[in-house]
Amino acid sequence: MVTPLLIPIVVIVGQFLIGVHLNREIPKAVDGTIDLSRWKQTSVIEFAGEWEFYWNRLLSGEQIRTVGEEFSIVEAPSVWTNYSSLGKLPAYGCATYRVHMTGVQAGVKYGVRIQNMATVYRLYVNDELIAQNGDWGDDETAPVSRYRPQFVSFIASANNLDMVLQISNNAYASGGMWEPIFFGVYNQVKMFDSLLSDIDNAAIAIIFITCVLFLVIFVAQHQDKEIIALVGIGTTVLLRMAICPYSELSFAYLLPNLPIAWIGRIDYLTLIAGQFLFAYFAYCEYGRKTHRGPIAVIGAISLLFALAAALLPYQSLSIVDYTLNSITLPLVLLYLIVRLAILVWRGQPDASVLLGTLVFLLMTVFYYMLYADYSIIYYVLSFSAFCYIILLFAECIVVSRRYYCAQKLEISYLKGQIQPHFLHNSLACIIGISRTDPNRTRELLQDLNTYLGGFFDYDSSDLITLRQELELVQAYINLERIRGGAEIEIEYQIDSDSILLPPLILQPLVENALVHGLRDKEGPGRIVIYAKRVRSNARIGVSDNGAGFHPNPSRGSRAGVGLENINGRLSKLFHTELVIAVPPGGGCDAYMEIPWKEADE
Repeated sequence: MVTPLLIPIVVIVGQFLIGVHLNREIPKAVDGTIDLSRWKQTSVIEFAGEWEFYWNRLLSGEQIRTVGEEFSIVEAPSVWTNYSSLGKLPAYGCATYRVHMTGVQAGVKYGVRIQNMATVYRLYVNDELIAQNGDWGDDETAPVSRYRPQFVSFIASANNLDMVLQISNNAYASGGMWEPIFFGVYNQVKMFDSLLSDIDNAAIAIIFITCVLFLVIFVAQHQDKEIIALVGIGTTVLLRMAICPYSELSFAYLLPNLPIAWIGRIDYLTLIAGQFLFAYFAYCEYGRKTHRGPIAVIGAISLLFALAAALLPYQSLSIVDYTLNSITLPLVLLYLIVRLAILVWRGQPDASVLLGTLVFLLMTVFYYMLYADYSIIYYVLSFSAFCYIILLFAECIVVSRRYYCAQKLEISYLKGQIQPHFLHNSLACIIGISRTDPNRTRELLQDLNTYLGGFFDYDSSDLITLRQELELVQAYINLERIRGGAEIEIEYQIDSDSILLPPLILQPLVENALVHGLRDKEGPGRIVIYAKRVRSNARIGVSDNGAGFHPNPSRGSRAGVGLENINGRLSKLFHTELVIAVPPGGGCDAYMEIPWKEADE
């Protein structure tokens, strides 16, 4: 249980140490200039730091150099509504960002990746337009196909270059350089760009397949609310990833004329729905140990935010975004972490997996906010698609462990059905003989005591050797023989007595042969217990020369209960069942085929 909690700590601490090392080499923009002369060009870097900022003006590099426009120094990437030193700038407007690059190698091909800045922009390098999004004047009705992350390249024409980013915003409650601009040698940026794209597309495929699988499980069982909650989580994740224009299945490709305002509303609604569904999944999974009050409160808050995101004017959604991301989402995560920590403390094994995942995601968020190291590993860890995969993977582990535990309980129940059945028969025999032979009774009780001592040593999911199983069978036969009647010959045809099989799975077959096959037979009876290799399987069974076997024994009969029990255990453990056949000479042959596996000597 400790391991899932240590993993995120080890990962984040390791990444911090890597970041400390890399930050010594990654150049930063200072007073509008970034010196690349000491940059070894061995990694992709982010143009972060102090940029020149020209508010309410769309300027070219030449205009800035020749006219000498006044500017401010601001931290970027950031939105301009956060620049408190400039007063309260309005959300709508335009601006120009500029950084002067020195130490560039002329003639080298460089790559640039511009993240998902949904506002209108134009990016220039030495007055050469290399990337653009949208058209000037676009508002929230603009089609989504105009807005996408981009990977572009240019060949440096000199050792000193100007990078100018013009931005206009008439759609969102915040404008500015939303996302970082990545820069590096062409091949490195290309690899980085492809890596993020591949993770995104792989995540879509993995999550889609997982959703289909869980949906099939739910339809087959018509129960387990946590399964349908997982389907809902996966669906909201797919929608969130589909609103990213960089995905191959993005709305930008499927619905190119969809307004960008719809993308924003889908973003808010899916975040709200995912927040509630994850809390609901944890409630369903550990419902007996949580209270309904918190999940009801989370549901009511989520519904309120969903209505606000759907009905409020688009320009007002920034209030929803701030409240959701800054207040409600951290509170929900904190509630889940506290509840899961309590469950882990109480010894709930599955809770540690979810707790470790949430701690990892929360530490990633805080790491992103407090210490950006700008390495490729850093961006992969903070990439939303990677986080979604980790989250859904943890939920799958929880569900699979629960199904495994439920299967073990069911096997224990099936095995337990045999115990009173056998004990009833044995004690009935001993009671019967105790009236005439006390010494024999003591011997039989000792046999029964030895049998039960070995019997209860085996767990319901254990596999024992055929040798051990035959000892139990022999003990049963000894107890059955005290009933008297015709002499029964027992023959063993065993290729290997070290084959592994479930405990107490032959005794019901021997019992059926004795009680239902040979009890009323005239003349000598014969039972053959055999184990032989058939291809890669072990065929283990019991045959007799008795009266045969009714093809449909009643469910309440001992034969019906015993065979149904064996079939249930075989199905759970090996996905197989008993085969009932009639040998050429008559009688009955009941056998199973399980994988041939022998115990180590």
